[in-house]
Amino acid sequence: TMEAWRTLEEYVPDKIRNLGISNCNLFTLMDICERATIAPAVIQNRFYPSTKFDIGVRRFCRENSIIYQSFWTLTANPELVKSVEVGRLADHLRISTQAALYCLVLGLGNTIILNGTKSASHMQDDFKALELVRTFASQNQQEWEIMLGSFRRLIGETS
Repeated sequence: TMEAWRTLEEYVPDKIRNLGISNCNLFTLMDICERATIAPAVIQNRFYPSTKFDIGVRRFCRENSIIYQSFWTLTANPELVKSVEVGRLADHLRISTQAALYCLVLGLGNTIILNGTKSASHMQDDFKALELVRTFASQNQQEWEIMLGSFRRLIGETS
């Protein structure tokens, strides 16, 4: 990994704007950051229970200005999609539970989502939901923080 990383560093910023890595655990990410000249700009990982929703990786990313990109967000998390916490936001704003899950994951901070839909209408609905949640969160900060706090507890993130 480090041999490939060092080779790619030679192309930044002239041919490659940013470097990132996918499917990376916390220890590998820490090792890269410690040994590399150019730190990763983004890490793309599955967001799912088997990795405890990457709590440690996401914390490290937040502390080191690395963007965390969640993928497999819906497919790997049918229980989250059906959860009370996600359903509460979906019902309150009349959005799909899938879009509500996306919005809650984005609300974790320093996180973006790779949306794998092939449907233009689903993508448009997701964007509309994002706008609804942004407006709701800015106008109802305390209620949003309660919902987000419940979601954080659901995924095991206590801080």
